[in-house]
Amino acid sequence: MKPTSAGVLFAWVYMVAVTSACGAEIQLTIAASDAKATNVPVCVIIDLPKELVGATGEDIRAGVTPRGGRRSLPAQVVPLADGKAELWLLLPATNTQPTQWTATLTRGGDKGGERFAFQDAPGAHLDLLFAGKPVLRTMYAFDRSTPARHHETYKVYTHVFDETGKELLTKGSGGLFTHHRGIFIGYSRTKFDGKGNDFWHLKKGEAIKHVKFLTTVGGPVLGRSVERIDWTDTAGKLAIEETRSLTAYRVAAGSILLLDFHTQLKAVNGDVDLGGDPEHAGMQYRPHNDVATANPGKKKPKPGEASGPKATNSLFHTVTADPVKDRDLPWAALSYALRGKRYAVRHMNHPDNPKGTKYSAYRPYGRFGAFASKKLAKGETLELRYRIRVDAGDLPDREKINADYAVFAAPPKASASAVSGRAPSAGWRRATEGSQVREGMEAEGQSQASRRCQIVFQAGTGP
Repeated sequence: MKPTSAGVLFAWVYMVAVTSACGAEIQLTIAASDAKATNVPVCVIIDLPKELVGATGEDIRAGVTPRGGRRSLPAQVVPLADGKAELWLLLPATNTQPTQWTATLTRGGDKGGERFAFQDAPGAHLDLLFAGKPVLRTMYAFDRSTPARHHETYKVYTHVFDETGKELLTKGSGGLFTHHRGIFIGYSRTKFDGKGNDFWHLKKGEAIKHVKFLTTVGGPVLGRSVERIDWTDTAGKLAIEETRSLTAYRVAAGSILLLDFHTQLKAVNGDVDLGGDPEHAGMQYRPHNDVATANPGKKKPKPGEASGPKATNSLFHTVTADPVKDRDLPWAALSYALRGKRYAVRHMNHPDNPKGTKYSAYRPYGRFGAFASKKLAKGETLELRYRIRVDAGDLPDREKINADYAVFAAPPKASASAVSGRAPSAGWRRATEGSQVREGMEAEGQSQASRRCQIVFQAGTGP
């Protein structure tokens, strides 16, 4: 058998039986992949048993047990509209042989144990925590009361915490290039309403400002926020209505973050031309400013140039890849030193993103990301998907990252069909109490995810 695109072979299937507390059972089929990845989030849209329709995700306990196994692994239900739901589970490893699991759903969720939860500082920032430890911090304050305060709050961006949950790995306002902040998106040359706007530096009154959180979802497998953001021009007129979804997945030991960044940019009041260049546009990651202090300058290192213990190092999908000349690179990766440790970051470009994408991934201070220009007619929407992974330590080899990218680009397909049901066993109840089972969650210290369900941008409860 020959592999299909992105190196993924859909040859075998996983069979997962899903049973509710009220007796409904769903058979889940997940196509396998020949890409060797671990801790892969898998999602399928299911019809909830009528007894669970109307329940919140926190009111539904879910777990999956491999055939012949005794210990339950985390699963999560995210209710949608019309009695539908996303069912999420973490596949410990991809496999070319069929694997069977049983997932059990019961009413009566457990809000304790190892799970994602949100903590809001109203009007300032929203933190995503796992097992009580901060993972992400979305900075959403907006304040024009003084020039200094406006400078601090003119864009929405997201910080990444280190493995302790106490220190930031990313940069905020100030420092070298103050407009570079955490995980962010912008375009320096944007044409709208007959004039140019700079949604990168934001020096002339432009703003990328928070409107509201449409929904926040927490649980043992993932934490997700969906946010409405307005891009307003120098005159305060709304140019772009953004809906930004951040989904962080549970990771194994040694990994810090696995994040899907999914955004929709809609031209609501006229045509918009999103332009710039790879150095001043696109979706980017900026390390802590201490990295810039230790690595002054902006020049691209020469081939073979020696790198010291504090240097930033880049990696691409092939030895000959050139981010300056090449287009549509699948990913770029960077490692940097901070507070006596090294951290590795991967930035993955989804194949559905606009063609002609260019990467900037060689600055000594560590800012790197992907950019593609796009002209939007009034009412048209640009959809972008990226994956960010952050690990403690240095980068793995490119073969491993290529395999991880293959699963991101073509995740295992999943389908569900209803069959007869049975009541959950006492063993499952014991295994899921406290949500602290980690068997199968750690494989060679690596974590990988595959997002199968579409992002659902819908109104909901949130801070």
